[in-house]
Amino acid sequence: MVWHLDPGRVNSYNLDAVRQYERWPLCLSPEVRYLVCRTKDGLDVSDAETGKSRGELAWRGLAITAAVVNHEGMWLAVGDYVGKTFLFEIITSL
Repeated sequence: MVWHLDPGRVNSYNLDAVRQYERWPLCLSPEVRYLVCRTKDGLDVSDAETGKSRGELAWRGLAITAAVVNHEGMWLAVGDYVGKTFLFEIITSL
């Protein structure tokens, strides 16, 4: 559920209804723009407002267990099962 304070509007959806495959939520970006989820094949970044996928990252390493997006929404850091940390740039358009 996303609550917009200024206009007093609430947007909600069932994550199961908008996803194409099973996802496990890891984090929301600070400005609530992105929802980062782990999948059986890697990571999925979705639009937090609608649940629509914005991009995927195939992952062949150990399971991702933690994620964080920086305040500007430009970088995604993830950590795996044994504590290795990886940093990715979020590109929103080419």
